Amino acid sequence: MLTAIVLAAGSSRRMGRNKLLLPYGGKPLLAHVVRSVLSAHVGSVIVVTGYEAERTENILKGLEITLVYNPRFEEGMTSTIQAGVAAAGQGTESKQEAQPRLAKVKQLLSPNKNVGGTGWGAEKQDGQGQKSGHK
Repeated sequence: MLTAIVLAAGSSRRMGRNKLLLPYGGKPLLAHVVRSVLSAHVGSVIVVTGYEAERTENILKGLEITLVYNPRFEEGMTSTIQAGVAAAGQGTESKQEAQPRLAKVKQLLSPNKNVGGTGWGAEKQDGQGQKSGHK
């Protein structure tokens, strides 16, 4: 069974307010995202909350999702991914069947890892020896 994990725990510090709660087409952006994921007919959908969790969860009431709260959301995106993966791992798949995938996830979540050249988790030099990018 395929599980989709929606990351909705961040505080949107650079934007100055929670961008997932901003209106788009008369509804909060997060509602559109989760409905789009649900329309893909994946096995289950996990939404990981953190910052403004109560407001976030209220927006999603009535949808067939699993809500997971990440108490470590201030530590960054990796902790939110870890919370989602942990919740997804509580399914029916045996540990032996999941081991190869879990090993790959752990590799991808290792600190300062550039995942497949996507820039996620990447740190790059800015030409003056300064590091920038998401960690």
